[in-house]
Amino acid sequence: MGEARQGIREQILVSQGLFPLPDKAPLAPVVFGKIDRDDYTIERVYFASLPGHYVVGNLYRPKNKTGKLPAVLYTHGHWKDGRLNEASDAEVKKSIEIGAEKTPESAKYFLQAPCAMLARMGCVVFTYNMVGVGDSRPIIHRKSTANSPAEGYDTADAELHLESQMGLQTWNSIRSLDFVLSLPDVDADRVAITGASGGGTQTMILAPSTRASPPPSPPSWSARTCRAAASARTPRSSASA
Repeated sequence: MGEARQGIREQILVSQGLFPLPDKAPLAPVVFGKIDRDDYTIERVYFASLPGHYVVGNLYRPKNKTGKLPAVLYTHGHWKDGRLNEASDAEVKKSIEIGAEKTPESAKYFLQAPCAMLARMGCVVFTYNMVGVGDSRPIIHRKSTANSPAEGYDTADAELHLESQMGLQTWNSIRSLDFVLSLPDVDADRVAITGASGGGTQTMILAPSTRASPPPSPPSWSARTCRAAASARTPRSSASA
């Protein structure tokens, strides 16, 4: 482990309030509600990243595949309702007109469509919500207004103890990686993470946080990450800010 790599890793973890890393309690994941599509399935997932705090998401798996499969952590950005965001009719029309999407379905559910595509390519995909977004509601993501009274992670006491929503989100990502690596059909040597906007931030934070590794370079948001090999605890990254 090079001193520079270790230094960068420690600086990132300190900035997140995660140095040293907290103890890892059992995830006790619950996987349920399977939806059967043409060549992939979708399941609902929740697990405890900390005692009493839950990560929620969806697990996409390809059908008719055997052996250990590559896996992708898919992190969404700041869109309404997180991973379950639905584009408006006007946004759907514009996406198709400019060539961003080819079908009304992928344009409307543009955060779910890449997960389905990656599953069709043979990847196991886990997409999960940011803290306070979508169905992850107990802790708010942002204050409603600048004049709202400080509470929770917005207080001076939280700042003094290096406690933040960003730190909790990063911990959720670390534990999401643990969840994916625990799946019997996942190849721990082929794990990737990708995302855009806030998801790109999580991508660039998680890769060097999980083990000593070079800071990830941020290429464009790309499905090719599912083919990239990585170590068991250092996901290969593809990020778009």
